[in-house]
Amino acid sequence: MNYRQIANYPPYRYLISIIFSDEDADKAFAGANGFVPFIEDPQIQQIGPVMLRRLNRRHRSRIILKGKDLDVMIAKTHQALELYKKINRTGVSVDVNPLTLE
Repeated sequence: MNYRQIANYPPYRYLISIIFSDEDADKAFAGANGFVPFIEDPQIQQIGPVMLRRLNRRHRSRIILKGKDLDVMIAKTHQALELYKKINRTGVSVDVNPLTLE
């Protein structure tokens, strides 16, 4: 538990995992990279984007958000997704406080 506190992991901080997927690996990574400017906030730390293993013939890329205030994080993520979806067709899935990170 001490390590979790030092590293700012749950339950001391909240996490949101955002995964971008596409049949094309470049589009999946570009989707995650393109999302980064929409989520910038001094209260939210961003980790990534990083490529994940392919699943169901879709390439995936993930951004992890870390912060103290879950309400702010969810509101900012929702707002960013609304703007992002207007310009990008990459598949997006969001997991709040994920149980695992592959």
